[in-house]
Amino acid sequence: MAKNIRNLVLFKLGWIACVYFAATGQPFIATLAVAAVVATHLYSAPVMIKEAVLLAVAAVIGMAWESTLVYAGIVSYPGYAANVPLAPYWIVAMWMLFATTLNVSMKWLRTRPALAATIGLVAGPMSYLGGHKLGGMEFLNETVALIALAIGWAMIMPVLMFLAQR
Repeated sequence: MAKNIRNLVLFKLGWIACVYFAATGQPFIATLAVAAVVATHLYSAPVMIKEAVLLAVAAVIGMAWESTLVYAGIVSYPGYAANVPLAPYWIVAMWMLFATTLNVSMKWLRTRPALAATIGLVAGPMSYLGGHKLGGMEFLNETVALIALAIGWAMIMPVLMFLAQR
């Protein structure tokens, strides 16, 4: 139980630090904050290489998803080149941060794909809305963005949970 709480607390602290520093024009420091949490997580992982592969796969999925959102004009990131159709590196790092929870505080969700989809449907867009309210990202149209994020995260969460089992 203590490991789950520690994992969740580190994730939340990393998330807040990442969004704060990215929103204040310091994306490198945002990424360093994530790297500190990821390094701490990997150090305590039972099989470090397997966990590192999971984090890397999550980063690739995140890069594809976030870049799709940017390219489609659904989200944008202040201070990031408007003509670049790729997601900024700090948001991809945040996917690695999120993946640190998959085999620890969210382990219970791995065998419940319908619940994972439901949580993704709700929690995914809420996380982005929080980042938006803190100034880390912008929506061209908030309603369209939240719908797209809900649909995307409803599909992504079960995939991530499936990958975490492997």
